[in-house]
Amino acid sequence: MKQWNRVKNWLRSEGSVRKLIVIVLILLIVWLLNSTKSIWLSLARSMWSIFKPFVYGFSIAFIFAHPIRWLEQKSIPKKIAVFLVYGLVLLALFLLVANLIPVLTVRLSAMINSVISAVNELYVRYSHYLSNDSGTLAVMVRAAIRQLSSLQNLIPGVTSELPSVLNSTISMAITFIFSFVISVFMSFQWDSIKETVSNWSEKMSPKGSEVTFAIADEVQTYIHSLFILMVIKVIEYALVYSLLGHPDWFILCILTGLALLVPYIGPMAVYGLAILTAVGMPIGRFGFLVVILLILSNVDDYVISPLVHARNTSITPLWVLFSIMVGNTLFGIIGVIIAIPVYLAIHKFLKLRKYRKDDSYEQEN
Repeated sequence: MKQWNRVKNWLRSEGSVRKLIVIVLILLIVWLLNSTKSIWLSLARSMWSIFKPFVYGFSIAFIFAHPIRWLEQKSIPKKIAVFLVYGLVLLALFLLVANLIPVLTVRLSAMINSVISAVNELYVRYSHYLSNDSGTLAVMVRAAIRQLSSLQNLIPGVTSELPSVLNSTISMAITFIFSFVISVFMSFQWDSIKETVSNWSEKMSPKGSEVTFAIADEVQTYIHSLFILMVIKVIEYALVYSLLGHPDWFILCILTGLALLVPYIGPMAVYGLAILTAVGMPIGRFGFLVVILLILSNVDDYVISPLVHARNTSITPLWVLFSIMVGNTLFGIIGVIIAIPVYLAIHKFLKLRKYRKDDSYEQEN
């Protein structure tokens, strides 16, 4: 009875009625948004299609701002610096695509075959060593082989899907060209873009400009270091795989570099793929490859990466994996790629906020 009287008194008070009205209005807005979500989602997809090249263009210009600024510090005019950076990137992409497509066409089916053979051979060799029932393992092996076989069967069937593949490729190419051209113009106007961002940041907060550029510098440093590590890994593993006579050395060295976009998980997956596709090699070279991969992976993690990422905030593996899982859940493969930069931005923001609170506390005392 006392509780009911408290509820009645709360409802009779003027402030409580206002709160109740606000809650009802919020629930009504949520219900309306949920009821019309198909309209909003369609509108959001249309808006994304329009602004997608500008978002991609800004991202490309943001990434290239670091090397362009470095060239400007070497007394190279900005226009020449922009053309040099973009020209070198286009040349590298052209050479990569021109060399990678023929290799993929010839070797992809054979590579999947070698993985299937390796899985079968490893299962046959080691299943009799298992003291417990290997039924679960057999089911897992058969499921893996089915998935690989279905992937292999897709390769010859690509020709039947050629029109849709061609349309998707043309659409992606148009988006890439527009994004690339927009990024060139943004690179030329990067100083004015920074000034605009600075003005808007200062309007939101007195120290907004300082925080924004500190976060941008943190993310740019990480991306720059990541690119250097990619180049080092591609060269390093191209030498290893080619000298040991791995049949898929070119594909694997490119995958090793790209795997750095997904820290820890990506490189481990590529190492596993390299070992599986090397099972058919002579036993001496196969064992030497496994030992070299174990040594190089530790050298990369504990020597090369700390040297290259010397300026970056240290990220614990747990936070890396958590960021990747959140990014994958929310945005798929794009979320996985941007997970670490977004984490670094949030981490830097919270650290700067903590420092500001500590400084204000010391000034008050």
